[in-house]
Amino acid sequence: MMKQQKSLSLRLIRSILFASYTDSFCAGSTITVFFVFTMAAITISQLISLSSDSDKATNAAASIFVVIDRELKIDPSAQEMY
Repeated sequence: MMKQQKSLSLRLIRSILFASYTDSFCAGSTITVFFVFTMAAITISQLISLSSDSDKATNAAASIFVVIDRELKIDPSAQEMY
């Protein structure tokens, strides 16, 4: 329940933020340029914060394939029990 409230409040805050950006585009060229740079900076910072997660996912996938591709120490076709 708490996670849903955080998610909802984050969505509401971002919606208000982008609505204010949209309103500022109609105000004039100086304010428009300022908010374009602000939006670009926010987007870049969000992408940079996600890059570590992407690296972790790549490393996790690589380790999974190492486990799958390793050679077994036990012969699965052997009839004897050890």
